This record gives sequence, C-alpha cells and structure tokens, in this order.
Amino acid sequence: MGDDEYLRSATEHNDRAAARVELARDVRRFIDTRANVAATRRTIFHDRVPYDSRLWADFVDAFGASSLNIPEAYGGQGYGLEELAVLLAESGRTLHPSPLFSSATLATFVLLALEGAAGTEEILAKLAVNELTATLAFVEPGGNWDPHRISMVAQGSGPDVELNGEKIAVLDESADVILVIVRHAGGDGGLHVALASRDEAGLERRTLESFDPTRPVHSLRFSRVRARLLGDPQADYIEAIASALDRATVGLAIEMVAGARQCVGSAVSYASTRQQFGRSIGSYQAIKHLCADMLVEVELAQAIVDRATAALVSSNERSAAIASLAKLQASRAYTFAALNAVHIHGAMGFTWEHDAHLYVRRAKASDLFLGGTSYHRQRVIEDAHASKGDAHWYTPFGIDEGVSSREMALTRVGARAWLSDHAAPLTERNEMVIGLIREIGSVDEALTFRAWSKTKFDGGWAGITWPTRFGGRGGSMVDLLAWKSEVSQFDVLEGACPAGESMVGPILLEHGSDEQKERFLANILRGEHLWAQLFSEPEAGSDLASLRTTATWRDDHWVIKGQKIWSSFAQFADFGLLLARSEFGELRHRGITCFAIDLRAPGVTIRPIIQMNEQDSFCEVFLDDVVISDENRIGPRSEGWKVAMTTVTAERVELGLRCGVNLERLLGLAATPFAGSSLGDDFQDRIAELIERVESLRALGSSMVKKVIDGKSTGIEGSIAKLVGAELMNAAANLGLDMQGSLGLLSGEAALEGGVWQNAYLSSPARRIGGGTDEIQRNIIAERGLGLPRG
Repeated sequence: MGDDEYLRSATEHNDRAAARVELARDVRRFIDTRANVAATRRTIFHDRVPYDSRLWADFVDAFGASSLNIPEAYGGQGYGLEELAVLLAESGRTLHPSPLFSSATLATFVLLALEGAAGTEEILAKLAVNELTATLAFVEPGGNWDPHRISMVAQGSGPDVELNGEKIAVLDESADVILVIVRHAGGDGGLHVALASRDEAGLERRTLESFDPTRPVHSLRFSRVRARLLGDPQADYIEAIASALDRATVGLAIEMVAGARQCVGSAVSYASTRQQFGRSIGSYQAIKHLCADMLVEVELAQAIVDRATAALVSSNERSAAIASLAKLQASRAYTFAALNAVHIHGAMGFTWEHDAHLYVRRAKASDLFLGGTSYHRQRVIEDAHASKGDAHWYTPFGIDEGVSSREMALTRVGARAWLSDHAAPLTERNEMVIGLIREIGSVDEALTFRAWSKTKFDGGWAGITWPTRFGGRGGSMVDLLAWKSEVSQFDVLEGACPAGESMVGPILLEHGSDEQKERFLANILRGEHLWAQLFSEPEAGSDLASLRTTATWRDDHWVIKGQKIWSSFAQFADFGLLLARSEFGELRHRGITCFAIDLRAPGVTIRPIIQMNEQDSFCEVFLDDVVISDENRIGPRSEGWKVAMTTVTAERVELGLRCGVNLERLLGLAATPFAGSSLGDDFQDRIAELIERVESLRALGSSMVKKVIDGKSTGIEGSIAKLVGAELMNAAANLGLDMQGSLGLLSGEAALEGGVWQNAYLSSPARRIGGGTDEIQRNIIAERGLGLPRG
C-alpha cells in the first residue's frame, strides 16, 4: 500500500469511527428514553406482544435499523457490522425486543451471504424499507447448530419446492417471511435457503413458553408447505450459510457484552450505595473483588468481540474460529456478570420485580442460541490443530492484523531484518512452555545477557524509547511494541534482567539529575550495569508505605540500614534501586527517599533464596550501615513514593509482557502417544477453554496496542493482563501435567520433555505474586476501573 493510499484508508477509517461514536450517542439517547428496561417489561408482560411495532418503526426512521447493513443497490445504507454493532449493543443493554436481531441481523446476513442469488434482491429491498420482516428457521429437533447436520429436505426440481418437517428455536413469531435452511432433493443434496410466507397453507406455528421472555422462540411444523428456493437449485450454499451464521454469532456476542456490562454497572451502583455495618458494601474486599472479576470478564469479552468484528470485516481466514472464541468469552462474561449481579443485590435481586433475573435469562438463552459452549469449543479445537505452526506464542501485547500502523510496520520490518543478521530464531528445543522471557539463572547467562545488550546498543536497537543522547533509539511506544513483537521470535535473553531498562531507566529519565543520567543510562543499555529492585521487605510487600529500612543523614552522607527481600537477580547485579525511610512519624507515603546503591559496597550482603522450583532468582539483601553519597539520591528527599510510582507502573506492564502460554507446545504434548494418558473429551474441553482465554487476553493486548497507537492511556488493562495472564500460565502448566498421567510423577531429565512442564507448574505461582498480588490487582481494577471505595 503506497503512502497516499494508506493515508486515504486511515482517514476513511477515522471518519467512520467518529461517525460511530456519534451514532452510539444518539442511539443511547433514544434507547434510554423510549426503549429502556421499563419499556421492555411493559411490552412483554403488560402488552404481551413480541415487540412494539410502532417503536420499531420509529427506530427504523431514526437510525435506519432495518437497512443499516444492506447495500445501497437494494435501498439500504451500505454500512457493515461495525455500524450495526452500535445498534445491537444499545438494544442488548436494555433487552429491547425488536426485529433488530432476528430480521436485520440474522436473516439479513443469510440473504447477503447468497451474493445476489435470484430472489434475494426483492426481499432485501423490502427489508430495507421495513415493508416486511424476516426470520431464520435453522435448528431441527435435536438442537444442533452445525450446518452439516441439517436434514430437512425440500422436494421439487426447480425453484418452487415443497417443505415437510420441523424447525425449532425460531425467533420472532410475527415475522412476515421465513428463511428455511434445507437440503434440496432435486439438486445434489446441498444446503439451500427456501423462502416461505408466514401465512402459507400447511405451516403450523407452535408458541412455546420461553426461558427468556424478552426474546421468545417458537417451533414451526411444515406439512406440504409451498416455498421458493433462493439462488441456483443446483448449487450448495453451505459455506455461505455458515459464514452468515458466524456474522450473526458475532452480532449476538456484541449484544451479550453490552448486557454483561449493564449487569456490572448495576451491581457496582448498588454496592456503592448499599450500607451495611456503617459502610457501603462496595468497600468490603469480598464484594470489591467479585465486581473486579466481573469487569475482567467483560473487558476480555469486549476485546475478543472487537477482534472478531474486525476479522469479519477484513475477511480474515480464521474469522470463523474467532467468532466462536467471541461467543465463548461473551457467554462466560454475561452469565458470570448476570448471576453475580443477583448475588450482590441480595434478596432483592432474586425477586421478579427486580430486573436482574431478566438478564440472567437473556444471558443463558444467548449462551445456547447459535451454538452452546461444547459446539464452539469443538470448532476452536479444530482450528487450533488446522493452524498449528502458524503462531507459537501468545503474548498479551501480540499485534494482530488490523491494529498496526505504518510506523509500527516499518519498525517491525527493520527489526526483523536486523535480528535475522544478529540472532538465531527460536526452535522447538529452546522455546519455553510458559513465560515469554527467559530469566538469568547463572553467571554465564548474566554474561550472555550483557553481551546481547552490547550487541543491541551497537546496532541501534537498545532503549527504543530513550533519547539518543543517552544511547537510546529516540522512538515511540509504537516502536517499542513493534520491537517486542519481533524479538520474541528469536533465541535471545531479551529482558532477562528487566529492572535496568524497564524500571530504572524510566525513573532516571523523569526524576534523575543530569549527572545521574550521564553516569547510568548508557551503561544500562550497554549491559555494563545490571540493576536489581530493592523495594519489598519482610514486613512490607505490596504495602511499600510500611517499609522499615532507614536512610539516616549523617554529616555529608546517607547511612542505610535494613533488609530487602524478593529482589530478583540481585546476585548478578551491579546496582540496586532502593527505597528507604528518611523521615519518621505517621508519614506513610511521605518520608520515603529513592536511591541508587552500589551492590558491591561495604555493608551489602546478598543471599539468594532457593524457591519452590529449586531456582534462586530471588534474593534477600542485608544493608548494614551502608554509606551512600547524596549524589545517589534520585528525586527530592522524602518524595521517593512518587518516584517509585514510575517504576511500579512500568513493572506491572513488564510483568504483563512476561505472562504467556506456548500453545504450540501444549498441542504438541496433546498429540504425544505416551503411556497412562487418555485425551478424552474432558482434556479437549480444557484445551479449548485455555485457547479461549489465551485468545481473549491476546485481543485485550491488541486493544492496548491500538490505544498506544492513538496516544491514549491503557488504564487498568495492565492489571487485567497480569491477573489473567498469571492465571493462564498456571492453568496451562497444570493441564500439561494432567495430560501426562502417571508420567507427570517424574521430574528432571527422567520426565517427559526434560521436566519442563513440572518446572512450569512450580514456577507459575510466582506470577501471581510478583509486581502486586492477584488481590492487589483486583483492588486496582475495582477502585480505579469501577470507582468502588477503598476499604
């Protein structure tokens, strides 16, 4: 794509995005005023009609709801799924009953998938102007949504056919026409769409009591019903119909995410105002963390649904699998949020009068419609095996198709070319099974890391975002993400000792003196100075304000006394980034000062700690009257807390980058024929669930990349990535061991694959602790993301 073409495309994309924002604002105003939950209750329980036809007509007049995604050639507006998504989301938020999903989404997608086949133009034109509504009759007794399982046959040799059989789970009993999915006896048995009128003789409509009264379903029995095949009677439209169902599945997932978000908002609003024991219940950690978990599921669902929408728009070859992934995570989020909204509301939430049960019903009904969990997980497994070898690694900051920019693309091309000349690509032998970044575990590896840092520095790829005057590349965060995406495919110790470049560097750039910048920054990038972080203490982990290490000003220097713990790689480091209390009293966050400390200075004792995985990357550091010059003080005296916040945020992002699952290795293990293991349905289901979570988190990472490209803050996504990423790493290691059966009892070289899965299992708990525990992350999500009060 040339520069001019790229700019035109980007401009058009931005214009449409801005138009969608404006459309969403106007639709929300309409929905909140005329189609809110109270209106839904009135329509369903008082008026006892499927939907308010006058309100639907007004919705069509105001926003072209019936024609939004119909091409202009048929009288429609010519937009696509992204614009339709705005209407679906707002309608799903209030459970607004209308033909929007049954006719303007599900049926219309099927008609559009036939690509102008005979008979479709007239129907599309009438749908566009709301002259009629349509619905889809697909599922047969047995309830399977697989197009290959359709057995109902249309009898006849030409377009005019006769239908016999039964369809269930059909939406909108009042629809004017029915698109019936059948096989054609007069053709080659392929899948077809037959058009039948609702008033046709021989059509028996059976109204059923629906689990979700806001979206009722009914059954249709066809007895010699006359119908007309759309398109060529000799063709097979199975791929077109399957594609239409995928688009409708994503449309349903869009609705589900909006409904789930509404449940979270309702629960948080109630928790913020409901008083118990003199406090709002939202200040209690149990409720706060439950709300945080609800938001985590919704944000993951939003990310994968956005990714699925983009995949369909761009005709991504994996769009079918991504549609299933979107449905799975949207179902998980909606059912979880709806049920827990009832729980948080207590007994009131369990009443018929409260709206919460309507969302519980819609959530589960949507979960079952267009294929339940088992159906979509099977599709995910099939895709994983079909695409095996395409992408070895998952990372929260993976760059998906459609989220890159020209700047990022250029950086990736340059990085890939340089890396190809200076590093070896990853192979199956040296790929890890969890965790994307290998850590320093020996003196030799420390020397290797120093050498790699020097190679990057000399090649101009060190300190991507640092100023060039300090040896950096002078690039942007977009360039940094591009570099990380490329370097993760090579066998190098990138980021194996992250404190220097990822934590100390940002602090010095923002708070350091000119002399400190000149003394430390370039040496960090060259690998001449390795750093460790000296924050945590035996009595001060996540609560750094409780630290007890003291910094006493004596004559013309500082004297440091105390103990630090959990300092990664301190035994290999040259310097430490230290927080110590320099003022005393009830100061909490004030009175803390930040220092650079020489870890070889007299009075410094470093003792590695053997961890549960038998490694010793953690250390405890004893500081016995260590003398530090004031030149090593970073930032103002007693303002070390503010200084530290720079690195705490950077650490959370860095740890998010380190969370990963090697799906390639996991699928390879699943295919290994070893004794004592039987990979039945349970294992397949667990693999599919892991893939679902992995892909959802990867989509969240892509949305973060988009924000970086657009110059926006990523907000709480870093905490979500760390929280869920750590959970996934543990789940993957656990699954890897379970699949080995009795062989999982072995360890080391005696174990399968040299014991990598055993080591991964024992290493994964650390990811839930370092950089802020799961509980700390949930507090951050609840307080900063949902506005819940502190405890």
